Amino acid sequence: MKKNPILLIAINIAIVFTLNSCVTCKDCTQLKADYIGFSDNVYPSYNLFRAAFAEKNTYSPNNKLPNYRETNEPFDLETQKGKVDFKNGLKNLESGEKTSAYYALDKGLDRLKNVRRKYMGRSKKAKYYIITLTDGLDNNSSVLGKIKGANKAERDLIYEQKLQKKLSTVMGNSRNQFQSFVMYYDAKDSYVLNEKGEKEYYSEEEIKDKLKVFSYGKNATTPKVIYIQHGKIDTLAERFNEEFKQQSFEFKISKGYLGERIKMQLKNAENDSIEIEGLFEQEGRKFYLSDVKTSNGVSYDQLLHRKIVMSIYNDPYADDVLFDIRSLKYMDKVFYVEKEYQFISINKNNWYPNVEYKASSSELTDAYILVILDVSKSFTVLDDAKDQVMKIIDEITKK
Repeated sequence: MKKNPILLIAINIAIVFTLNSCVTCKDCTQLKADYIGFSDNVYPSYNLFRAAFAEKNTYSPNNKLPNYRETNEPFDLETQKGKVDFKNGLKNLESGEKTSAYYALDKGLDRLKNVRRKYMGRSKKAKYYIITLTDGLDNNSSVLGKIKGANKAERDLIYEQKLQKKLSTVMGNSRNQFQSFVMYYDAKDSYVLNEKGEKEYYSEEEIKDKLKVFSYGKNATTPKVIYIQHGKIDTLAERFNEEFKQQSFEFKISKGYLGERIKMQLKNAENDSIEIEGLFEQEGRKFYLSDVKTSNGVSYDQLLHRKIVMSIYNDPYADDVLFDIRSLKYMDKVFYVEKEYQFISINKNNWYPNVEYKASSSELTDAYILVILDVSKSFTVLDDAKDQVMKIIDEITKK
């Protein structure tokens, strides 16, 4: 029987593709990123060749994308070239007239799903972040997204509901952490005209309420909407990094201390000291700190029936159990851990320092970051905003 060479080639390609798609990433050190600019349309850093058949003017106002790449690979932020290309592309995004924020998030969620499935090695520990920055409220997405309704308010509501559903399903059944952040710079461009024809600007709380659809957390806390006052664009990176850092505090406990009470003593940069303690227990395959007690003024959002549950990123084959405490606060203020100590109470008597304890690394080593940036002409300090976004990327990806 004669073999069909074309068929053999097709089979070999299919086998290679299948093998490549099954590669898993263990103990990953990968930092990847993309960006999407939005104004009259969305202008991504990656190839949208499929969408180009259905949507004209996909890439930029003049149908050209700076640093356009023929491949769908995200930027590799672990390489100098990857960082430089990412920053240059972001810097060179062109401006337009309108604000298509909903549509940008919509398309960004499609990209995140694609990256998670194809470019992150199926890493179970990879974290995914969307960071959106805008200076105005949406006025164009319903047209691009072909959302129908009797008026703008109805169309916006329909699109918001669509985005909420998409945010909740984009990670599928994976246990990976996903967070969507949004920052708003008050460029004095969001207002309504009253009966007298006078401008009435939205308040900070009204802006935050209108943008809350962009804030989301899966296997993580939901970040707060970050509001930057007019003229304070230089505080943007600092404000974001404060919100980003407070998401979780991680620590490990050796399985050799099962059945003992464990105490964490934590200090911040101001040398304020707080304590959290609990009984280290196991139920089936899960580990807990039960009967949890804290010093006065301590709060966080992961306490379940006075238990702290092991992290979803816990390695069942490791000698230690990983825990994380989300939104740790002291006296209603975010508590940033600078120093940490672990103590063991043996036979319910004195506390003994765990001299072998090593703090968990807070470095981001396995993650994908998608920046969604408003490039409308109303963003009068756009160049400064781009610089602030680059500072954010440098800070959260530094090692």
